[in-house]
Amino acid sequence: MRHHLALILVAVGAVGSLYAAWSLHRAGDEVLMQDMSWPRAFPYPDGWIADLNRWYDARYPAPPGSLKLHGEFLRVRLTIGVALAIGVLLLGIGVKMGAARRLREPGRGA
Repeated sequence: MRHHLALILVAVGAVGSLYAAWSLHRAGDEVLMQDMSWPRAFPYPDGWIADLNRWYDARYPAPPGSLKLHGEFLRVRLTIGVALAIGVLLLGIGVKMGAARRLREPGRGA
């Protein structure tokens, strides 16, 4: 059972961290300024990045009587960075669990 959990953690951690890294790239200034076809459709993460930016923009509006001159892409990048860190953490935990199991098996070890 522990082996299956380790495999699930490795798979979820690897896929999640790769998609989060790609999302972080797609939310970067270079892509936002130079990619004229942004936002692209699925499987690109652009749609939910734009939705998250709009959500943060509505959550943190400009004070009354002022004009908001920036978006919330810094918060979006921070959120994606946290998701990336969680994915890498899950990947590491799964690898550690799998390695610990292999070291405990008879006939294996260092």
